[in-house]
Amino acid sequence: MNALIELNTLRVFEAVARNKSFSKAAEELFLSQSAVSQQIKALEEHLEVKLFYRSAKEITLTEAGEKILVHVQNLLQSTYQLKELVSESQQSDPLRLSVGLSSVAAPLVLEALLKTMRVQFPGTHLELRVASTQEIVKRLLKLGLDFAFVAGPIKVALLEREVLCQDSLVFVCSPEHPWSGRSQIGLKELLGEVFLWREKGDGMRAVIDVQLAKHRIALKKTLEIQDNAVLKTAVIKNLGVSILPRHFVVHELKQGLLCALPVQGITFRWEVSLVYHQDKVFRVLEREVIRSIAQDCSLFEEIKG
Repeated sequence: MNALIELNTLRVFEAVARNKSFSKAAEELFLSQSAVSQQIKALEEHLEVKLFYRSAKEITLTEAGEKILVHVQNLLQSTYQLKELVSESQQSDPLRLSVGLSSVAAPLVLEALLKTMRVQFPGTHLELRVASTQEIVKRLLKLGLDFAFVAGPIKVALLEREVLCQDSLVFVCSPEHPWSGRSQIGLKELLGEVFLWREKGDGMRAVIDVQLAKHRIALKKTLEIQDNAVLKTAVIKNLGVSILPRHFVVHELKQGLLCALPVQGITFRWEVSLVYHQDKVFRVLEREVIRSIAQDCSLFEEIKG
């Protein structure tokens, strides 16, 4: 054998053997049944041995499969014990937590994060990194952060993503803008306006880019601003128009400093997600912080609803 067997493949084998079912194993592991079948087939080819007898009613282990299962179970048990050992070792170290926040996600997450740390973990040193989604991803890949909360789509190998909540992006302009009295605007009308948005690599920018590309809209007059507060102020001063998260402009809309208009035939939505390295082993502290923030975000969705 010229390659190592992946641990996940052994977990699939153990689940199939224990459940005596490909479908039940797939359900347990949150995989498709075809993915489970492919893993077992690959393992049989790798070991050059048949592991299961398959019939219309059930599957059973072959003699070789039964022998291999004993070793796999021992290996998996050792892996779980190793994770526990690492987790205990981490918790015995001075309490330190490093969390990344994308600049768009920060307003939704920051209050809940600081409250949780102050009330439940007052002795923990919290390191916060607020940056663009692109920068946060780089730090996660280098294991420079324990975990992060970001806005917008994330599809990066080695990173896991769990959606916490959603919010809408709204088109905004100054009350002094000619469109302020309109009931809606057409997407193509943006072509003639100065459009203010974040730099490439930002989660909010990615959401807008995807929607514009779907409708084959290429903005001609744009200005990139790397700070959300500056971007919002520029729109208030009628220096251009923009699309911003509703939660970020709710006070300005109530005060009449900004006007929100629907864009004909399109809805912009974005997600706040927990993102972490796939090899991450969560400490009790980290799980509790995430649970508290997730609960706060669910309340945000109830309020929005």
